[in-house]
Amino acid sequence: MKINITNIYGMYGQSTALIAQNETVKIAKKLDFHELSFYFYNIYSDSEGELNSRLDGVLAKLGYGDIVVYQSPTWNGREYDQAFIRKCKILNTKIITFIHDVPPLMFPSNYY
Repeated sequence: MKINITNIYGMYGQSTALIAQNETVKIAKKLDFHELSFYFYNIYSDSEGELNSRLDGVLAKLGYGDIVVYQSPTWNGREYDQAFIRKCKILNTKIITFIHDVPPLMFPSNYY
């Protein structure tokens, strides 16, 4: 059983969200965590099949029953986050959510 942690890439280099997640992963790697990388992009350009394939790539090294420390949010949208969690559950992973930000509480336009 491996312990994995998510991390985002592709945001502006000085983005607080990017820095916070990247720094958390640096510490986690010293504790032998394995990184699961997300790329920040417009998910609405993907079909459901493309999103599914993209997440299969992210989860390729995840084993049955592994632990995933999920850094939330990915900033790719609620649909992306929900699809990721659903796929993790198929592999019977134990999910630990590390919440950095809650977008609906940050910006009125993000309420849902």
